[in-house]
Amino acid sequence: MKLIFDHPSDGTELVRTVTGSSPPSTVPVRFEPSPNEQLIGQPSAWCNSPSTGQPLIFDVPVPLTAGDPDAVGTLEARPASGSVAVMIKIKVRHPS
Repeated sequence: MKLIFDHPSDGTELVRTVTGSSPPSTVPVRFEPSPNEQLIGQPSAWCNSPSTGQPLIFDVPVPLTAGDPDAVGTLEARPASGSVAVMIKIKVRHPS
């Protein structure tokens, strides 16, 4: 499984900062499976339910307006056939 970040690309680790008056509504976080692997994610409200070989994509909500509290959560990704999960804390900021 491979973790891929798309846009916005500023920030460090798994802290993302969005700017501007019209930021995206979500920040995507993508896990790429091996060809025969099916991934499962939590929280399910933030991710898709991919088939075997398809990426697991989290759409982490972005604070609506500058200065709103950060969106904070923990992403959990694991193979459908396994019990070991990857847990990643994420914070999305929209600074004032």
